[in-house]
Amino acid sequence: MQYKVEIELNITQHVSKSNVDNFDEFVDVFEDADPYFIEDSFDHLGISSVSSNFKVGKCEDQKDTYSRTINGKITFSVNSIDELKEFLEEEYVLDDSDFDSNRFVRYYIGDIDAVNVSEDEDGDFISIEIDESDVDGEINFN
Repeated sequence: MQYKVEIELNITQHVSKSNVDNFDEFVDVFEDADPYFIEDSFDHLGISSVSSNFKVGKCEDQKDTYSRTINGKITFSVNSIDELKEFLEEEYVLDDSDFDSNRFVRYYIGDIDAVNVSEDEDGDFISIEIDESDVDGEINFN
């Protein structure tokens, strides 16, 4: 029997204005992030029917920071809810029924840790780190 899992995430990220030298270059990349679910981490659980959808909002001008919101929904099927819960508990993402959405995002969502604004002469990324992330989310097992 397959069980459906749904995860909804609401992420707000802030970058200090003092870290941004070229606003136009920064905002183009900041608004064009392509977050993704790192599903390989769940392969050992036999997940299937994986779907993820993330929407990145426009850059907002705050007092001392620039911010963006990222709203996402991930769904997949799994053979054993108990094995999934055990795995998430071992990763400190789930504690009884408390879902640590912040830790889930840090571990299993890619391409949202930094803003790669350009490359240096060696081809290495020049990045601006995310200063703060606020995450709300929930997980539902059906």
